[in-house]
Amino acid sequence: MPVKPLVWVPFGPRASYPHMAKHDARIWERFIARFAGNFDDAAYDVALGGSETSDPNATEADRLMWRFNTAKRIDAVVRNRDQIWLCEVRKGSGTDAIGQVMVHMILSELDKWADRPLVATLVTDRADNDIRTVCQSLAIQLFELPEPDVGDPARRTT
Repeated sequence: MPVKPLVWVPFGPRASYPHMAKHDARIWERFIARFAGNFDDAAYDVALGGSETSDPNATEADRLMWRFNTAKRIDAVVRNRDQIWLCEVRKGSGTDAIGQVMVHMILSELDKWADRPLVATLVTDRADNDIRTVCQSLAIQLFELPEPDVGDPARRTT
């Protein structure tokens, strides 16, 4: 099981997304807009794994805190009645983001917390051809959602 129970909220825009950087949140909001109606719920900052403290005097609360602080975090988990997508949201995704997605998948499969098939998902504003190839080879869904082009502000007319 995840370190703490998942808190499911309706899938849609929110005032904030726990532990998500502002530029990642903007990418995530483009994902929400694109997939509106496809998902029922979302959970954020999902903690998996984590190590055990070696302190023999640690209380149960101390042990939970230690495990939570050393856990691997999934940015967003979304679900519908058929699937659960594990989403790493990263600006300019590279090999580190692919590693995150793979760690999340493996820990989720070991913890056996999901009640439907898991889908590894990388959400970014851009990726290069190498990242696209690796995602395809590893069966990681890749969504590139660039910032909208607002044109040249100096030439814009009102």
